[in-house]
Amino acid sequence: MHAAKAKKPNKQLRLQRELRGWSQKKVGLEIDTSKDMISRWETGERSPSPYYQAKLCALFDLSAEELGFIDPSKQENIPFAHVEHSFLMPDVDTQDAFSCISQAVSHGIITAVKELEEGRHMDARRRQFMQQALGATVASSLIPDTDLLARLVRALKKPVGVDMSLLAHLELITKKNRQRFIRSQKSALLLHDVSRHLEIITQLLESSPPAHANHLLCRLAAETSQLIGDVLFNAGNNVEAERYYNVALKASEECNQAVLHAVILGRKSFIPLYGGDAETALPLLQEARIQAAGTAADVVTAWLWAVEAEVQARLKKADDCLRALHQSERLIERGQSGDVSYTFADPLYSPFTQSHLLGYKGACYVRLQQPRKAQRFLQERLASMDETRIHKKSITLVDLATTFVQMDEVEAACKHAEQALTILEQTRSARVFQRVLAYRHQLERRKDTTQVKNLDVRIENVLPSIQFQGAL
Repeated sequence: MHAAKAKKPNKQLRLQRELRGWSQKKVGLEIDTSKDMISRWETGERSPSPYYQAKLCALFDLSAEELGFIDPSKQENIPFAHVEHSFLMPDVDTQDAFSCISQAVSHGIITAVKELEEGRHMDARRRQFMQQALGATVASSLIPDTDLLARLVRALKKPVGVDMSLLAHLELITKKNRQRFIRSQKSALLLHDVSRHLEIITQLLESSPPAHANHLLCRLAAETSQLIGDVLFNAGNNVEAERYYNVALKASEECNQAVLHAVILGRKSFIPLYGGDAETALPLLQEARIQAAGTAADVVTAWLWAVEAEVQARLKKADDCLRALHQSERLIERGQSGDVSYTFADPLYSPFTQSHLLGYKGACYVRLQQPRKAQRFLQERLASMDETRIHKKSITLVDLATTFVQMDEVEAACKHAEQALTILEQTRSARVFQRVLAYRHQLERRKDTTQVKNLDVRIENVLPSIQFQGAL
């Protein structure tokens, strides 16, 4: 009689959960399993399947080894173990730098390798895909492959089996990538990872999957293309951003995701809005509200109204601006649930709240040349802002600096602009740097003052750190 195998508690999994202050119930809800199952995994009574290991890795943003699923001493016995590092975990300085396919898929790929080598039955399409993934290399360019969009458009026109656990992994990673963007706004590493993620989605669409899989993959393609567009827009590359937004719109049409379509249109409107062509932005937002009508959560429509308010302010239509702000405030206060895109899916990372609305109100009054009103809302925005959202803080500081220019208070204006530049040394946002330059242009008649000369030195010193992806 064989002795019963001793239980080995997974102390790493439990530690990582407790470090975040998460209950077993919360973790279970996040990955669609029970509290009792999480407890069994932590005590060693059971081990999570590769499917749930992948979900946990993506949830915690840690590798299978870091969560105690893989024994490092036995890794040399896993064929192609080196691929997990070179393909899925690029050698970079920061722990937040990976999520290309994330640790979520890494364990799935290693499992697939075992199946291939042991001669187990595997769907031909999945076999082919895994072999491609194992042989892939990470592209060195930060700009996505220019051929990728054309391939994705062709693939969207095609209506074979796809591994459902792989789809679940890809969906989870798509959501996590959006969260990474909202949290950090650091474009270089994220653009690298998300571009590779879109490559995988495109490969699967090119295999002509069945209808249910095709529908999800089209949505993931739309969400990911929009995200790349957002990253490129923040990096100052309007031309490439618009190309990705256009493909995202096509993908959202293919999967009949009207609310996602509306959100993409809203983001696309930023290109003309902040490029000095507010007239072109207006019809995009009006079409977006039509798409969102009846099914979108209030938070989505409230955001669209707030963006439209800024458009109207730039067009100097004060009444239309205030009417749009009122509609936005009414909806954000009502807070009715409904359909959302991944941009709005997680309340912890929502891009639009009462605090964001304060920022839009302030920006509108800046454009309407009412600096004192603008200052009140912008100061409230700063006071209510999560301290981790430094990218948004830099935008608000530039708007505040502009109000002081309008009041001809040069010293206060430069003080707030320099605070924004200090943040820019961390975020390296080309888009916010563009705002600083526009603000500085308004100070031209005071260029001989000590404050403006000092500001020019700061701008010159910060410039080398800005991450441009194309011309501003």
